Amino acid sequence: MNADNEFETTRNMVLPAHLHTVAKGEHLPEVERSIRTTKEDTRAGLHGVPFERFPNSMTRGTVINRNGFPSKSGVSQELAPRNIIDNHPHLDYNVDLKYPFAQLSLDNEFTNGMGIRTIDALALYADLAGTWYFMSLETGATVHGRIFKPYPAITPAVQERVAYGVD
Repeated sequence: MNADNEFETTRNMVLPAHLHTVAKGEHLPEVERSIRTTKEDTRAGLHGVPFERFPNSMTRGTVINRNGFPSKSGVSQELAPRNIIDNHPHLDYNVDLKYPFAQLSLDNEFTNGMGIRTIDALALYADLAGTWYFMSLETGATVHGRIFKPYPAITPAVQERVAYGVD
């Protein structure tokens, strides 16, 4: 296996495969091609959503979701990159990716006060425990939670908010 220096920590996990890592600043054509393919796939995934601009949190969420599925030309056709590197289980498309970039109302906190308890957000990705990570439409910050209500569609006001100021 050819990899960047960051994968040196996985050497014992991939045995009996031979792992060849390169030093900082060196390049392997196979690795560079893989990075380029990842970037192209990320662009393609973001192209289908109704936003003119993509904040960093949306791009990061797309990459995290993409790494949850095996690649036909990858190291393993059964294990996804997040299975190999982080030992995370397989994603279930119908559960773990049910709401990507969906506009929703997130129950922000459990209090008995009279303040606002929900925030408008966009769903990014889910973690192992079923907690979802969201991009707040007020601040652009990444927040997480379990209790939320999806809206039927993304409104033009949300598209404008993402385009002009949540990053």
